[in-house]
Amino acid sequence: MQLMEKLLFKIARKWVADNGSERTFSDSTVNRSRTGDKISLARHDKGLSTVINHLNKDASGNPLSAPMKASVTQMRKWDSRSQIRRGSLAINYRVLLKELELSMPIASSVSCISKIASGAELNEKTKRTAATLLKKAEDQGIVAGKDPMGMAAAALYLSCLITGQNVTQAVIAKAAGITEVTVRNRCKSIRPLLDD
Repeated sequence: MQLMEKLLFKIARKWVADNGSERTFSDSTVNRSRTGDKISLARHDKGLSTVINHLNKDASGNPLSAPMKASVTQMRKWDSRSQIRRGSLAINYRVLLKELELSMPIASSVSCISKIASGAELNEKTKRTAATLLKKAEDQGIVAGKDPMGMAAAALYLSCLITGQNVTQAVIAKAAGITEVTVRNRCKSIRPLLDD
């Protein structure tokens, strides 16, 4: 993968040198704004993944030069190989888990409680109540397939209501790094457990 990054960097540097600085025209009807995700170190490709189509034309629709065409063809080949490796790795991982009769490690909602509670400055009683509520939810299969942070945030919010601690959904959502809508939706699934 490093070889591909070096090649892309080399091509980008050459392109900038050939094209100079980007120019904008106030009377132009074409929107030349940049799009796409920001660069992120959290992703394997730093968020720079792209699909290289087979048209052999640049963004303006002009045909690629012969050297550029050869470089793009080589990048397509490397990209397809890396895609195949990632796919086969995932398949092999699942087969290995099945053969060894292991289960896929799943993040627990209960482990997220202390992080959110710390950010929202919640007391120990509220944390314990939320943990008990989440244990009930896990026993009934309510948390399956749901984001652990969302479930923990909802349990903490409901626990605040139970214990009388005055905290808004917005404060808990911010501490969990999720939206208030997620907190509300997860509360709907956990709320029936309060009647038990």
